[in-house]
Amino acid sequence: MQYPSISIIVPTYKESENISLLINRIESVKKDYHLNIELIIVDDYSGDQIDQVIKSQEKDWLQLYTRKETRSLSLSVCTGLARANHDILVVMDADLSHPPEVIPQLAEVLMSGYDFALGSRYTEGGSTSHDWGFVRWLNSRVTTALAFPFTTVQDREP
Repeated sequence: MQYPSISIIVPTYKESENISLLINRIESVKKDYHLNIELIIVDDYSGDQIDQVIKSQEKDWLQLYTRKETRSLSLSVCTGLARANHDILVVMDADLSHPPEVIPQLAEVLMSGYDFALGSRYTEGGSTSHDWGFVRWLNSRVTTALAFPFTTVQDREP
């Protein structure tokens, strides 16, 4: 199967310990599926040597942007989206809670005619972090339930 090119945006803050594993997992998916990927890491000026970790990777498809303004997950994502050059845009966390191995499945959904595909920790095979407390779990469930009636999405499957 021929996949469209994919831009993966990963906002980071203090993720230097996870980033190499994430990059390696993305690289495995890239090779296994013959994907044209650009990985855009937008760091909120962590000061944790993430820039050195990324430079040591020596990958031409890997970019790092360091934001020195006020930390903001939303602005980091927007920064990455503004720099993306490929057909499909993927936003994922650096903490490995979003498995890169599902990117081809999400791309296939888009290739079949859907406008967007969204992975969910609540579908079969998904999970929430084992260290989520009850309040965070409840907050996630309640906000999801409240938002659903205001969308036109008819299918909850990824």
